[in-house]
Amino acid sequence: MSQRTRKSKLPAEFKPAGRFQDKKDLSQTALALKEEGNRAGDSRNSKIYRIPHACNTRRSSARLDMESARRNETLRQNVDKWLSATDLSSKHAIAKSKRQGNTALWFVESDSFLEWKSSTTSFCWLHGILGSGKTVMSSVIIEHIRHLCLSNSASALAYFYFDYNDPDRTTPESMIRSLIRQLLNQRPDMPKDLRNLYEMFKEGDVGPEIGKLVEVLQGIIKDMNEVYFVLDALDECSDVSGLLDIASRLLHCTSKKIHSWSRAGKLRALKMALRLFLGMCKRSQWIRFKRFRGYPDIQKSIESHTMDKADGMFQWAVSWLEMLRNCATIQSLQEALTSPPESLHVIYERILYDLDRDWGDYAPKILHWLVFAARPLTITELAETFTINVDSNPQFDDRRRVLLPREMLNMCSSLVVLDVDEDGDEILRLAHLSVKEFILCNYPFQGPLARYHISQPAGNAKLAEICLAYSLHFCKESTLDERTISQFPLSIYASSYWTHHIQLAGNLTDSLRTMTTSILSPGTDTFYNWVRLFDPEPSPSTIKRFGRRKESIHSPLYYMALCGAANVVELLLDDGAEVDYTRDNAKYGTPLQAASTFGYLQVVKQLLSRGADVNLVSGSHGTALNAAMSYGHVDVAQFLLDSGADINLSQERTLQLAAARGSHRIVELLLRKGRNPNSRDYLSNTALSKACVYGHEKVVDLLLKAGADVNAKSGLDDSFPLQDAASKGHMGIFKKVLAKGANPNLKGGTWVSALHVACRIGELSMVEELLANGALIDITGPAGETTLQAALDRGRESVAFLLLDKGANPRWEGGSHGNILQAAAFGGVLSVVKFLIDNGVDVNILGGKYGSALQAASMRGYVEVVKFPIDRGAHVNFQGGYYGTTLLAASSKGHVNVAQVLLSHGAKIDAIVGKYGTAMQEAAAHGYYRVVRLLLENGTDINCTIGHRGLVLVIAARRGNTEVIQVMLKWASDTNAQLDGVSDALGAAEKFGRKFRRDEIVKLLKQ
Repeated sequence: MSQRTRKSKLPAEFKPAGRFQDKKDLSQTALALKEEGNRAGDSRNSKIYRIPHACNTRRSSARLDMESARRNETLRQNVDKWLSATDLSSKHAIAKSKRQGNTALWFVESDSFLEWKSSTTSFCWLHGILGSGKTVMSSVIIEHIRHLCLSNSASALAYFYFDYNDPDRTTPESMIRSLIRQLLNQRPDMPKDLRNLYEMFKEGDVGPEIGKLVEVLQGIIKDMNEVYFVLDALDECSDVSGLLDIASRLLHCTSKKIHSWSRAGKLRALKMALRLFLGMCKRSQWIRFKRFRGYPDIQKSIESHTMDKADGMFQWAVSWLEMLRNCATIQSLQEALTSPPESLHVIYERILYDLDRDWGDYAPKILHWLVFAARPLTITELAETFTINVDSNPQFDDRRRVLLPREMLNMCSSLVVLDVDEDGDEILRLAHLSVKEFILCNYPFQGPLARYHISQPAGNAKLAEICLAYSLHFCKESTLDERTISQFPLSIYASSYWTHHIQLAGNLTDSLRTMTTSILSPGTDTFYNWVRLFDPEPSPSTIKRFGRRKESIHSPLYYMALCGAANVVELLLDDGAEVDYTRDNAKYGTPLQAASTFGYLQVVKQLLSRGADVNLVSGSHGTALNAAMSYGHVDVAQFLLDSGADINLSQERTLQLAAARGSHRIVELLLRKGRNPNSRDYLSNTALSKACVYGHEKVVDLLLKAGADVNAKSGLDDSFPLQDAASKGHMGIFKKVLAKGANPNLKGGTWVSALHVACRIGELSMVEELLANGALIDITGPAGETTLQAALDRGRESVAFLLLDKGANPRWEGGSHGNILQAAAFGGVLSVVKFLIDNGVDVNILGGKYGSALQAASMRGYVEVVKFPIDRGAHVNFQGGYYGTTLLAASSKGHVNVAQVLLSHGAKIDAIVGKYGTAMQEAAAHGYYRVVRLLLENGTDINCTIGHRGLVLVIAARRGNTEVIQVMLKWASDTNAQLDGVSDALGAAEKFGRKFRRDEIVKLLKQ
């Protein structure tokens, strides 16, 4: 990670690493974090229990079927969308493009970097002044670590570029979401903590607290062997203090290895890197240095002077070259070379003086927009800002629009750069953070340059005025549609962000008060159209963007409370706005509830001071107190209580919702105010069960201390806290609930008993704890399934041997599998299959869904599990069970290797039993062409018509299984076999075939 500093007098070289003593020290660094876990193995595989004559081998765990895989992929896509993490690939590509062949080679080959890579739980930081090229170095480090991770599947990389130009890349939360997303894409499974958090907040309007996201990230790190983080430009983060807290939590240790470099060595390395960089600049800029192309001595002089004066500052070098490019004569160039600017600020002053002569009416406005814009602006949007002059009448005049938006590059010279956003639109942004700092600094600007300096409140006030004036103009249109957006390119930004800018403006000027009052005038087309274009309260998907009816639009005060615009709320209240406005279709009820939902404490105070009814019941949350508590806003909830809010009016589900979301301070507040810890919501859920499911240990502690019943049923499925904790693998909570007297033998819920749960998920330690606390080892569910069957069904070999060692009955009959042997075969646990058969269990024992263990193993595709029972006398041609025969079970799932084993042991190839057809028909119906080929090679009837499937060729054409048809046609051709039903197959393909394969199949059949 690299971080920039605003202290311009620091030496140009990267500072040597040193131990940080506090946040202030750390905030002056740029970190590169690496987390390497000293991980214990998966608890479910950490111990293998054996009993006499048990084999110590096992097959891999059961494969996920296609439907399960689709569900998992859908879940991943939904979670990825919910994370809303910014895409950093373009930023990384830009940084990479600025590097030369050996850029930063000195660093990645240094002893310090090598030690950092090889050490556990280590950190390294780079510290350099603004413009010294740390972002380019970060890109080099990222690529280096990326290649390292490619050669080591146990390692993972995640990185983040903070960027002041993009609000989506300035907050610690955006960083955490991005890191989670990147690590998620590097592992095949979905972390249970992330899935739980998604399930909790996927439907809500408010996302999880950042602390919850950090906990998820910590959990992901613990599940991985080695994780590298590279974070760039920490000083461009909007909350450095919060970022440092997160960094400390991720490092999670009290001492770190400290890395340092020799000062002389670094100076030499920096000069080498800068020389390479200048080489790149020359090649790109000589094209524009037209005057000096034929003067190699001049070019060499430019390079040497820049090298001597840049002192490691890459941005200084770039800006300096840009200034030199404007020299018209050799004399002026030589004079400029002899008097280089002392700092970037001096360079920027000179640039602005030159710009102001030609573009004085444009450059300040462009730069102010780029400094204060809430998001990057396209060049078309930026050009549109000039249509507004708040001091003229009319304020909007499209004749002021910049006709060629790209000309704004020349208007601001090297202070801005042209970029492309994720949608492919051209955007203008500041060339460097130092430009923004220059404009905002307290430097005493003189003369014409004074208008370039502006404060945060004044800058946002100017942008708010322009946005409001623009919105007031286009919102007067009688109709609003997509053509309006095209005609007024700034309309989306202006309508969406004027509330943002006006909040940052602080005290409202007379102009802002007038325009705000105008756009928020109830009953006017201007107000209605603003809401239609930018609705602070998202409308149902059934309402079209511009089709919202007037009667469904709420009061201005309601919307401003929803935006948290305290200064506008004050203005509306002064003008007599109805403080307790409410309407049935208002999602958040009243202005007070709206502000409480999103935690706007200042607005809550304003509304209550003007007489808002703190106990008014309305909206989806009922009361303001309930809204605040539902989303974990403790400070708002406490203020409402202090203002007379009646906690008894809050909905019964508040405690359960707070427990599910892990809002321990809200839970504590509710319990302190007398809420019954055993109360239930409308779905009969208890708070303890909710906390156990989602793994919130602090909440569990509070509830247990308050007397929550550990044996109380919860939810519509009547589960128990012990089962809930076990089902999600929350070992700490599981132990606490068990220690408080939870009965391990209570039956209920999806999982039957706590022991069933632990066995199915394969948590050995939980199984041991339960057995030690009196859990019945052969406890059964409603269908007769034992804990041993539950373990074997999921392939939990270690758990199965533990249960057998503790006395589980290996000859139990019952449950969906009918017996223990079939469960072991279904789960692919070869060692248990061998043990059971070796110890006298009948290899042909009947029962269960698949009739026999052999059919279950055949359906699942476990070749070795199929071979062993056959070798011990299993009936290959047994008829019964779900599929009728073992060969049909294997064929219908495409297990060609299993089918080969069965055929080699005498399986009847065209046997038909029950509702299915032959093995050939089933393989063809499901598109398993390799199985079809195998069956043809072993003598199946290619024209078989028995069974409800009918002719194989016809069913393959109907299903669009091109490969099956190709195999059959080739087989018929090679063997001169008669192939029946070609015309019927052609008709089926044309009528029912899948569109994307229909033409191909029709062509095959006609040939």
